[in-house]
Amino acid sequence: MRARALCLALAFCLKASAADVRVWQDVLTLPTYQEGPPNPNPPFDQFEATKFNYPYTLRDSITDRRVDTAWRAVYVENEYLKCSVLPDIGGHLYTCVDKISGQPMFYANPSIKKAQIGYRGGRWISPMLRTR
Repeated sequence: MRARALCLALAFCLKASAADVRVWQDVLTLPTYQEGPPNPNPPFDQFEATKFNYPYTLRDSITDRRVDTAWRAVYVENEYLKCSVLPDIGGHLYTCVDKISGQPMFYANPSIKKAQIGYRGGRWISPMLRTR
């Protein structure tokens, strides 16, 4: 009987708190630097310790072409925060705004530019991540 009452109380609390949270999907248009075609000739040297990449191509052609691109954005909002996540770039937390003060919690880079990090290259990072 006691466990049943506890489960009912927990279900009521979860239902009450879930009503305060909104989740929706939208499109966010950001300037994005284009990536060139991958190198079709991966390094194939069994004695090379740093870049033995066969059979995968290297993504090392980063260009300066900037194009407005529509990215999928998933927004999560409650009474304290409004955050956006970009699932097409690996689920990065893009923005998070404190609704009480109206201030962003960290810097949101206004453009997307891939960098040569990671084993195959061509990964996106935010080079100006600052906390306030």
